[in-house]
Amino acid sequence: MEASSFAKLFDHSIVRPDASRADVAHFAATAARLGTATLTVQPHYIQFAAEHLRGSGVLIGTVVGFPHGNETPSMKAYQASEALDLGAEEIDMVMNIPALRIGETELFIRDRRSPGRFG
Repeated sequence: MEASSFAKLFDHSIVRPDASRADVAHFAATAARLGTATLTVQPHYIQFAAEHLRGSGVLIGTVVGFPHGNETPSMKAYQASEALDLGAEEIDMVMNIPALRIGETELFIRDRRSPGRFG
């Protein structure tokens, strides 16, 4: 397998809470150089990252419910809708980790069945 084909199997991400524009620009340059499948960024950096990746073939991804997933399903659906409107092409939704950890199975399952345009 060629290195460029191999890189397309991976997502590159910069979702640290202290990530700066310079960090995102650096990660975008790396993702473009390597040809990764996506660059995943915090939602407020979607448009900034998209500008840096225009024409590279790297998709823009973001996170919903990050980092613990304890938002309600409708909150996550709204976050995802906003992210798509901003230009995200892939959404990584964090499962409800607290519900899973304490055994609230129904809450965990309900979380996986988000309402709205994703339901």
